[in-house]
Amino acid sequence: MSACWSVGWRSKPGHGSLTGLQLRKHLRKFDVYMSMGATDWVRSIYQSRFGFEYCNNIERFLAVIDPQACFELLGRNRCLAEADRSSLAELGAKSDQAQSTSFFESQWDSLANECYWSDHLSRTSATCSRRFEWLKWRYKDHPHLKYVPISADQDSATGVAFVRVEQIRDLDFRVLRVLDFLPTSGSEAELASAIVAYGFQVGASFVDFFCSSTSVADGLGEAFFRGSVRRDLDFPRLFFPLEWRERWSINASLRDNRNSPESLKLSDVYFTKADPSQDILLNREYVTKGL
Repeated sequence: MSACWSVGWRSKPGHGSLTGLQLRKHLRKFDVYMSMGATDWVRSIYQSRFGFEYCNNIERFLAVIDPQACFELLGRNRCLAEADRSSLAELGAKSDQAQSTSFFESQWDSLANECYWSDHLSRTSATCSRRFEWLKWRYKDHPHLKYVPISADQDSATGVAFVRVEQIRDLDFRVLRVLDFLPTSGSEAELASAIVAYGFQVGASFVDFFCSSTSVADGLGEAFFRGSVRRDLDFPRLFFPLEWRERWSINASLRDNRNSPESLKLSDVYFTKADPSQDILLNREYVTKGL
């Protein structure tokens, strides 16, 4: 099966109408065509002209590390300033249980055997590549962002999670972004606790993980909760600068050209904020005032 991600669209002023024609040509080259973070204009073309499946918000999993910091951060949203945020303490208490968990920074050599890969495949109907060479290219060799491979044991036999610390611009808040969660079978809760423990170590206010696959993310354990369930706690997702927008997560689109019983839906595929060009520092979805 051949598949691709749409990374970006560019057209000269006055030539936007030709974009759909170019897209039609590219669609024929692949069995599955996917996109994340589409603007309303692009989404309308995907849906009305090409019948893409569309999800306005992929699932998002969060863990509260510092309830007081989260209370203050959410209070910066004028719409939440008077909202009841008392449940943050209860959510933080669930994370406290993982605070003493051991965590280790994985050595890249220990990941080369891909001990996580067969177990990852067993949890998903389809997945974007998470083979060792892709992980190395995406995380170790990234020229600008520092990613840390975290495991619950020294040899990474429990699997690996890739994270990075993001400092909210001009504010004294940190967020631990999780980009991939790849536990070995039976080690899901252990690896999830190691992520939370690392969050305490680096002084994060909360942990944030965008993941389409609930079958994978369900292994995150009690410390994590779904953003779709707790809409009363509207955690920001954009930090350069801090912003709240109409969506609380990232949108995604998919078209399967095979038109067969094996055709995929978005919920079948494991993908995260690491795909395709979503994990960046600047808020590039729109032109942000002041940048």
